[in-house]
Amino acid sequence: LKISFFSTSSINPNGGQIDIAGPGGNGQIGSTPQIYSTWPMPTRYKSISGTSMATPHVAGIAALYAEATGQTGQALWGLLMRDAQRLSLPSVDVGVGLVQSPIASLS
Repeated sequence: LKISFFSTSSINPNGGQIDIAGPGGNGQIGSTPQIYSTWPMPTRYKSISGTSMATPHVAGIAALYAEATGQTGQALWGLLMRDAQRLSLPSVDVGVGLVQSPIASLS
């Protein structure tokens, strides 16, 4: 996991924090790995990175947890935080760690 050069830690003058990390590509335009997404014409897809790619992953995993456990709100948030894979990077950059699927943690 590599922190993108445009991470929120350098552009958030009003404070705030990162709670959890999601896969969002490596942040280097034109390099791999990037994440493919739908895109307007002409190609209908494009590889991009950043929070625009990480956020849908985290939201999708939150939906899987909600379906598997019936939890919502703070309880659901707590599950995501509890089950995140801890990383050897500063929490200011990755929060509690990398979001994990409930498949691994609930089985």
